[in-house]
Amino acid sequence: MSQWFLIDQNGRRPIQKSPDFWSEFEYQQDEIWPDFAELVLMAKLEHIHMALQTWATTVGMKVQDVTEAPDAWDSAVLIARNGSSYCLFEFPSDDDFALIHAESAELIAGLLSCHAAFFGAEESTGLVFVNTYDLGQIDVSWYDSVEPGPSFARVFHKNGSCTEEDPRAYALERMDMPATSPLLDRYAFVETMLSGLGLEEVRPGIDLSKVVSALRFTPVED
Repeated sequence: MSQWFLIDQNGRRPIQKSPDFWSEFEYQQDEIWPDFAELVLMAKLEHIHMALQTWATTVGMKVQDVTEAPDAWDSAVLIARNGSSYCLFEFPSDDDFALIHAESAELIAGLLSCHAAFFGAEESTGLVFVNTYDLGQIDVSWYDSVEPGPSFARVFHKNGSCTEEDPRAYALERMDMPATSPLLDRYAFVETMLSGLGLEEVRPGIDLSKVVSALRFTPVED
């Protein structure tokens, strides 16, 4: 039997999960986001290319430009224009090997010293997440799972400290909703967190017609 914990500004403490634990907390959404992860960067395309090349070198990989070969896009990192920013996306693979993840996102955003965000979903657990970066430094990490999984809102302060609270309470406050509200549109919250990046749309995946670059990363042979 799973043990549940409530994590908020008062710390971490176990709670009893009754059968109707989630019944009073409704999610207002028309559809479920599929598995995906996406990195949004408010930076120039040439600088993004340079940062990706630097990152590839640090992890022992080489970069091949396959922009003119759409048949190779399913194994590449795609860069698409979205409003004032660029979105990095890769198609899910069967081997669960992803290049765009929380660690690489933080490093790439740091290399660029730009405003950025890493967001996505995990359908099996009902997870929705978003990390935001202020000039390359992470400032908020928000994860909310419907099933047992990561659920927290961590705020990273300029003085180097980090506070943690319940993700739903944090989302309601950021959206100027009453703390006692049983309603939360998590997708609308993600849009709120991404509002400063000048995106034309927030959606799972990217519009392939707006792809401006496709890069394939492969291990450097010894």
